Amino acid sequence: PVLSNIRFNPDPFAHVGLFPSTPSSAPPGSIASVDKDFKMPTVWRTSAGIDKRFGDDYTLTLEGIFNKEINALLQYNANQNESVGTLKGAVDNRPIWSSATRRINPSISEAMVLTNTNKGWGAVATVQLKKRFSNNWDASLAYNFTYASELSGNPGSQAASAWSGILTTRGNNDLDLALSNFATVHRIIGYVTYRKEWLKHLATSISLVYTGYNQGRFSYRYSNDLNGDGISSDLLWIPSDPSQITFVQNGAFTPQQQSDAFFAYVEQDKYLSKKKGQYAERNGAAFPWFSNLDLRFLQDVFTTVGKNNTRHTVQFSVEVENFTNMINSSWGVAKRTVYNNGSILAMASQNAGPGGTPTFRMNLVNGALPTSTFESIINVNQTWRMNLGLRYSF
Repeated sequence: PVLSNIRFNPDPFAHVGLFPSTPSSAPPGSIASVDKDFKMPTVWRTSAGIDKRFGDDYTLTLEGIFNKEINALLQYNANQNESVGTLKGAVDNRPIWSSATRRINPSISEAMVLTNTNKGWGAVATVQLKKRFSNNWDASLAYNFTYASELSGNPGSQAASAWSGILTTRGNNDLDLALSNFATVHRIIGYVTYRKEWLKHLATSISLVYTGYNQGRFSYRYSNDLNGDGISSDLLWIPSDPSQITFVQNGAFTPQQQSDAFFAYVEQDKYLSKKKGQYAERNGAAFPWFSNLDLRFLQDVFTTVGKNNTRHTVQFSVEVENFTNMINSSWGVAKRTVYNNGSILAMASQNAGPGGTPTFRMNLVNGALPTSTFESIINVNQTWRMNLGLRYSF
């Protein structure tokens, strides 16, 4: 009833007296609060661009943007206690927590605080070359490079999920600067068009558009809670050789079978094979390059009518999206990781309790030990599509 009577008031303290001034005897399960010094997001942005025409109707375009975080959003959990030690692995000595003491107040799951950070920056550069030819040809080719780093992309719908959804090596209150979830690093876009009028009443146009880009980035992680902080957000440590990781039986697969399969997987993986003996980086691994061609054919039939010589045109169009796939059924098909979310390993146990040397199982996919990083996405969106059109204009 109290809430239903509240109306907008520009005075931020107008309704303070309607709410309790002291907490109830039972603490809430979760708290979301805002730092008293919190500032709305602020970014420094500098941009510049230039167009230059030269030669035989060439146009060169150069553009650049630089962003620096001034007040970016960041969450931390004020109810998370200090770590109790480190893992006793060959090299993986990340901080660990005890389930009994990881919360300062055991009756509260988390006490989230929204605050700011000035860490993070990004840059975008684009170069484009266009050429209009005298013999009915027109062409363009552009390359775009994007780099963006951040402490947190806030990957959640609530304060707690935006904090716990970030992958880390030292816990979610001690984040590393990492590549952004949302940056497409490399992109190439080009087109070529030919148009010819003939027989005084016909015009034919053919266009090809090429798009190529990185399909995105992903992280290698454990599928369960390795460091004991209560959330499954632990980045993978990639052992250099079999002596640095201990596997245990996983269904029908022996420890040796899993070890052999794991290191074979590491060797065939472009990212993991270069990171042996290191922690996997958040968004460090990249999906394969994706290429796509679209085809467009236009046939115009036109004539002039009346004293004002009004041009009337009937246009028939054929558009083939993902023409690449029409040429070859294995082309123009996106890829996905065989392991969902990059969760290649699961911790089986920690010998000698918290802080002991962990043992692992290699996660199975469809009951088998995977041998490759990616697989083709098989659905209707990966096939070629044809659109037919008819338009009359005057």
